[in-house]
Amino acid sequence: MLSCHDPIMAKVAALSSPGRSGASGPIEQAHERRIEACLVTRFGEVSIVAEEWADTIETVGSNAWHHLQLSLFSSSLEAMGRYADHWPARRFERVGALFLVPAHHKVHMRSACRVQRSIVCRLDPDAISPWLAPDLDWSDRQLVEGLDISNSAVRRLMCRISDEMHNPAYASQSLIELLLAEIGIELSRYFLALEDVPAAGGLAPWRLRRIDEFLARNAAGATLADMASLCNLSVRHLARAFQISRGCTLGDYMVAQKIEQSRRMLSEGMSVKETAHAMGFTVASNFSASFRRSTGETPSQYQRRAMPGQQGPVPSPKGAP
Repeated sequence: MLSCHDPIMAKVAALSSPGRSGASGPIEQAHERRIEACLVTRFGEVSIVAEEWADTIETVGSNAWHHLQLSLFSSSLEAMGRYADHWPARRFERVGALFLVPAHHKVHMRSACRVQRSIVCRLDPDAISPWLAPDLDWSDRQLVEGLDISNSAVRRLMCRISDEMHNPAYASQSLIELLLAEIGIELSRYFLALEDVPAAGGLAPWRLRRIDEFLARNAAGATLADMASLCNLSVRHLARAFQISRGCTLGDYMVAQKIEQSRRMLSEGMSVKETAHAMGFTVASNFSASFRRSTGETPSQYQRRAMPGQQGPVPSPKGAP
C-alpha cells in the first residue's frame, strides 16, 4: 500500500488539513481520522481517508488547492454545502458522493453521515493547470454542479486510483499522475459544458470561443479541417452546427475574419501585396478580387479612404450615391 507516512489517528477538522493545502478558518470539530494510504505527486496529494465523527458534521474552511473527494461508501454523504463568500446564509445545495471545491473558495459543509471513507485529491492549481482549465470563471452553475459531480469518467478514474494505491505495482506513482492529469481534463470538459446552453443543434459557447480565438491568431492559413479538429467534431457536423449558431456558413465567417484582419493591415499602411501575402494569397489579384466581393471596393480604394493622407481621390464605397 502506498503511504507518505504510517496510518495515524488524529483529531482534525474536515477540509482543513494545515500545511501544504493552505486551509483557513475551520470550525473546530473533533473526530477520528485514519489515513489508510497517502501519496505525494507532482500535482498534489492523494489519500484514502477513513473518518468517524462524534456528532453531525459542520465545517467551514477554504483551501489553496482544489479539493476533489469521492465517497467510497455506497451510501450518500447526506450533506449540504454553501459557498460562504458567494451565497446568502440560507442557501445550501446538495453535496453528492463526488464533489470538487475549487481553490480559494470558502465552503460551509453540513452532513449527517458520521462514518465516511473517501479518496481525497488535493490538487495544486499551478501544477494541474495544463489539464484543469485555469481560466474557468467558476460561475454559479459551475459551483452548484461541482458539489455533486455527475460524471462517470471522473468517478471511474478516482476508483482506479484507489485500487492502485491499495495494490501498488510497477510504476504506480507514474500511473496515478497520468490518471490525475486525465481527471483534470475530464473535469475541464464537465465544467466547460455547463456554460450557457447553445441553440438547439448549435455549438456550445466554449467551441464558438475556441474558433474565434484560433481565427484571431491563424485566419490566414485556417481550414475547415483545422476548425473541426479544434472542436473535436466532423467537418459536416461543425459546419451545420456553426450555421445554426451564427446564421452564416463557417467558410463565409472565415473569409470575413480574413477581410477584417486585412482591413486593419491596410489601414496601418501595409501594401496590398504585403497584405495579400500575410493573408495567405500567393497572387495579389486573387486577394483583391476576394476583398472586393466582400466589401464592394478594392484594397487600394479602401486604403485611400482609410488613410486620409493618402494621395489621389477617395472613391465612395460600392452602392453609395
